[in-house]
Amino acid sequence: LALFRILQKLEDLKNKVLFIVRNEALCYHVVKWLMHRKGVTLDVIQNQFYVLFEPFDGGVHRVVIEGDQVSFVPCPDFNSTSTPRRSTSLISSSATVVPSSVIRSSVMENVFVVVDEAHHLYATNGEGATLLHNLLETYPSKELVLLSDISQSVLAKDMDDDFHTQTILLNQVVRCSVRIMLAARMFSTDNYDVTSPHNQQGLPLGVIVFPLSLQASIAERNSLYVKKIVCEIEKTRSKFPGLSLNGRLAILVDEKFIDLKGELNDALGKLERPISLESAHQAAATLGHSSTKSGESIVFDKISSLDGLEFLFVIAVGFDHPVSEGNKARSQIYRAITRSQMMFTLVNHSIPGGWLKFLSHVKLTEKVKRFNAKAERFKTKTGAATKALLLADSSEKQTSAMAASSSSSLSSSLPSSLSQTSASESESSKESRPNLSQIGPLIETKQTSQVMMKKIVESNIWDTSQSTAEASDNTIPPFMPLLRAGELLDLEDEIVITKVNTTNGVRDHLFKMIMIGDIVGKSSMLDRYTKGEFVPGLRTGTIGIDFGMQALRRGKEIIKLQIWDTA
Repeated sequence: LALFRILQKLEDLKNKVLFIVRNEALCYHVVKWLMHRKGVTLDVIQNQFYVLFEPFDGGVHRVVIEGDQVSFVPCPDFNSTSTPRRSTSLISSSATVVPSSVIRSSVMENVFVVVDEAHHLYATNGEGATLLHNLLETYPSKELVLLSDISQSVLAKDMDDDFHTQTILLNQVVRCSVRIMLAARMFSTDNYDVTSPHNQQGLPLGVIVFPLSLQASIAERNSLYVKKIVCEIEKTRSKFPGLSLNGRLAILVDEKFIDLKGELNDALGKLERPISLESAHQAAATLGHSSTKSGESIVFDKISSLDGLEFLFVIAVGFDHPVSEGNKARSQIYRAITRSQMMFTLVNHSIPGGWLKFLSHVKLTEKVKRFNAKAERFKTKTGAATKALLLADSSEKQTSAMAASSSSSLSSSLPSSLSQTSASESESSKESRPNLSQIGPLIETKQTSQVMMKKIVESNIWDTSQSTAEASDNTIPPFMPLLRAGELLDLEDEIVITKVNTTNGVRDHLFKMIMIGDIVGKSSMLDRYTKGEFVPGLRTGTIGIDFGMQALRRGKEIIKLQIWDTA
């Protein structure tokens, strides 16, 4: 939406466009996009399109294109306001919010401002001032577009009040496969539902989770990761023989894994078809797909350098952290998944209590060709990420409170099964044990201590066949975004209860229930549960009484429910 608005503005030679974003590589990408648009000349791009990126103290830059290379050079004469520029790389605690009326009081004429990834710049400090406020105070404009992923920051909802903007909610994803869209949805923190206007299912997302000894050195860790990544790249080549990976594959890494680059580059250089690594900046600054270079080049960079960019294939490396450590890992996993258009793979060693822990309880369904987006969406627990964070925070507070109390009061306040746990075990286990009774429809439980989960959930999204790490403790993961439709876990006895179609009259138990109430949809609820049917709209009321039957299998026992529906 913003890009096409930019094209409209550039048609008038009097107009200027200022594109503001943290990520310099995304600025190059937008320039390359404009280069391919009909009617956009080099003169237009070099004289009317300007960029501002981190570090923001570097000021506005203009575009220079020489041959197949794009570069940005400072433009000190860009018409900002007469207000003295304040430092925007860091926000001091004394900074204050600048109201929109002040921001717009002295504006740059004929300048259209677009801020991408605006929620990253809207991180509020203790005084309420934001980097976004400071930037728009320095470069005020009559026309402003803020682009933000509302599923990643509740702050995006507050921008309207601060900047007097009007929200346009975009909820259709067209750039990636349906599987990638649904996988990313699991790591979202909001209840907004996105859809896809196409039915391109794409490939199941790969999961490579492997054990790593706590005593492993950094060199041993890196060596293991390099082998996994090289193997995955070779598999990608085998799936798409003859396809060049130039500009199509990106390796996204957590900051602590940035030192993989040297060893990985050496390993890829020894392949029969050598591959070299380049940063997001290097790849984006070259027009085309680096076809003049010898061999193939793929992108290797941290996630913050690739925000807003997309690739056909993405390998995400080392992003998992314990849920108890907060929101950062979840956000990075979400952003990594949404960088991919068709094929995505997670590579990570097993993290106790991590965001990826639930995948040890997931296997790819054998009916992989019968992909049903509605069924997969139904299996997803909406708001699971938010609930996991709340539970982890609650668990951490409870743990701190218990640690501060005496050992005698600790023993008396815990359930007997937990009070018998040794102190050494408590110290060695960093994984939080959430209060499962708060998880609601995700799981039903009668006890919360040392609960074991042996149920494997089938998914048509995640392919965990390459993972070698076992669910060592089999406890319920703190983050469990998937549930099995029509199944509950009786965790006290570790017995799965499932629906069965018919029992030919054989039963071990019979339970009779009656539904009472005014005209609230009792018959519709009964039909939905016993027949799997739902007819929208008004229906003829029940005359007298009706009933439905549903058989359940609990272990080796058959249970029949006789449900009476009253008028």
